[in-house]
Amino acid sequence: MIVIGIDPGLSGALARIGRNGLEAVEDIPVMARGAGGAHVKNQVNASGLAHLLQNWVGEHDKNEVMVV
Repeated sequence: MIVIGIDPGLSGALARIGRNGLEAVEDIPVMARGAGGAHVKNQVNASGLAHLLQNWVGEHDKNEVMVV
């Protein structure tokens, strides 16, 4: 079993904890959002986040818990 903790938001992160403790930590993937003129705005890269989670979960059996 693994536990994935998620701190949401543009400056958030994810942590994967397995049987032997902390296995991985990654920043929430972000990307630029549209034309912001002088102020570039960012947003969570949902595709990048889904890809990261699929990679993390795909390495394990189907007993995962995710906590936001």
